[in-house]
Amino acid sequence: MLIRLIPAAPHPTVLFAITFQNLPDNLPNPLSWTQQLNCLSMDDLEIPRAIHSLDKSAAIPNLVEEVSFDVPTLTVSCRFIDGSLEEWPLMGAGCLKALENVLNDVNESALETEREKEREKEIEKEKENLQSVVTPPTSVRVGRHRKQRSLLMTLVA
Repeated sequence: MLIRLIPAAPHPTVLFAITFQNLPDNLPNPLSWTQQLNCLSMDDLEIPRAIHSLDKSAAIPNLVEEVSFDVPTLTVSCRFIDGSLEEWPLMGAGCLKALENVLNDVNESALETEREKEREKEIEKEKENLQSVVTPPTSVRVGRHRKQRSLLMTLVA
C-alpha cells in the first residue's frame, strides 16, 4: 500500500510504502490461511494475489493499493487492488493537524539528514588535514655501522 500526502504548494509530496513480504518457501502457511484458501477454491472464488490478504491484521494494506491525502483540495482517495476508487472529503481539523505534524516530522528528518551529511564531510576533511600535517620523518641519518666489541673483549682490552 502506498500512502501519499499531498501538502500545500511549497512542500513536496510525501510517500510512505507499507509492504508485507511473503513467507519463505520453507515455512508452511498458517492453518487458518490454508483453510481459507480451501474454502475459496471450493466456492470457485479467486485466490488473492497477496497471501497476507487472508490475515485480519494485514488485510487492509494488502487490499488497498493507494491512499492519497490531498490537502489543497481537502479530499482523501483510496484506490483498491481491483481498480475501484473511493473519495471522501477531508474535513476533520484533527486529521488536518495530524497531517501537518507528519509533514513537520518529515521536514525535520530531512534537515537532520542534511546536517549529518555535513558532519560526515567535516570529519573527512579533518582526517585529511591530520594526515597532511602528520608526515613521516624526512631524512634519517644513515651512517656506517661500527662493529661494537663485546663486553668480554672490552674487559680483556
